[in-house]
Amino acid sequence: MSIEELAAKLNAGSLTDSLMGENTDLSSLIDDSGELFANLDALLLMPGAMLLMAVLIEMFVPLPKFLRLASIIPACQGLARKVNRPERKSSERYFAGILLPMIIILGTIFLSLLLLTLAGFDPILLLVLTTLMLTLHPVQQAAVKASRLLRRGNKAGVRAVLSPLLLRDCTRLSLIGLAKAGCDAICLRLFAAWFAPMVWFLLLGFEGALLMQLCFILNCAFNVKLAENAHFGLGSRRMLQVMLLPPAVVFALINLWRPHAWAHVKLALSQSKSCPSARVSSFVLALCALTLKINLGGPRYYHDELLRYARLGWSAQPGASAPLQMLHLLRFSGLGLICLAFLINMLYTFS
Repeated sequence: MSIEELAAKLNAGSLTDSLMGENTDLSSLIDDSGELFANLDALLLMPGAMLLMAVLIEMFVPLPKFLRLASIIPACQGLARKVNRPERKSSERYFAGILLPMIIILGTIFLSLLLLTLAGFDPILLLVLTTLMLTLHPVQQAAVKASRLLRRGNKAGVRAVLSPLLLRDCTRLSLIGLAKAGCDAICLRLFAAWFAPMVWFLLLGFEGALLMQLCFILNCAFNVKLAENAHFGLGSRRMLQVMLLPPAVVFALINLWRPHAWAHVKLALSQSKSCPSARVSSFVLALCALTLKINLGGPRYYHDELLRYARLGWSAQPGASAPLQMLHLLRFSGLGLICLAFLINMLYTFS
């Protein structure tokens, strides 16, 4: 453009109008972006929407183990070794098994609330913390691999896949025993570390879900099935059973649409009486076994010590696809709960 044409446009005001038009387009773009982020924040403020996004991210994105909340288990076990000494009386060890979990729980919740307060309770940060707290992807991968290896008859491969999920000795188990052990582990892990935190998130928010997950982690760290934790781990076990009660009720209600569901609930309640120290966990395990029409529970070895547990469910032994069926049952129940909560949030918001 020549100097004469530029001067002519400047005199006519067309250049100024074009620059103002570009500024207007930029301002409208910024306004649209701000409105988009505002809508995203508003969506994340709904518990159902935030939980749905967190579950989908955790389900499909492989997260490093050190980022998950379960990575604190070795540290908790190290603290337990300092206070759970063999020379102490059983009453002292029992009291220490109550006091140490309370300190860990209160300290973790305080630090998480402090972080959220400093961040102004940012919904994005809350979404990230919720995603890291849930545990579905590792168990999901283990269930798929275990079922595939069971069909091939590869017992060594199944043991290697299930070893991170199991404390029991699997070296003496047949393929049916490995399928049963896999179903036990997948059911209890998914229910306590994935389904139950989601229920508590909907009831009490992030703090409720964090409390539930911490109770599960501490129960794993201070497992009463180990001889050294026979007294020390009782407090953590009882806290876990109390926290699992509302999720167990929700799980039973969600699956009432299935055939003979009410009869299964009554039979699961009856079978769970044979495990008074872990009645809620036994009820969930029995209900899942009855739904899938398989037999679970029974005796097992923990560090060469035989522990006899009651048999739960039907008389049919689980097949190679049983771990995958257990995964589908719990995952369907959890996703159904989230979708129902999301729809209720949407109807309440736009009503």
